[in-house]
Amino acid sequence: MSRVPLRAYGPRSLEYQIFCISLQEMRKQAGFTPTALAKRLGTTKSFVASVENGATRLDFLQMREWCGSCKSTVAELAAVFETRLARSRDMKASRLTSAVEN
Repeated sequence: MSRVPLRAYGPRSLEYQIFCISLQEMRKQAGFTPTALAKRLGTTKSFVASVENGATRLDFLQMREWCGSCKSTVAELAAVFETRLARSRDMKASRLTSAVEN
């Protein structure tokens, strides 16, 4: 059985940027400042900022805790992420089509 390597998503990849934006929007929709979320998570404001700007990555359990602290779920985060990613790809495809037509 051959193994297919997982794609690496760096902090500048479209997918990772959308993930970070989705985390930040989740926090904002819950009505929390970075400081308030940090207090709920038992961490620092700088950690929250570092996650939201893509410098620090979360593992699955940390992401689950982030979602719960924001009164949400991983499933809701995934749905928002997938919707934003699809929209972004549609916009990119539309721009490429327009450029080719002109």
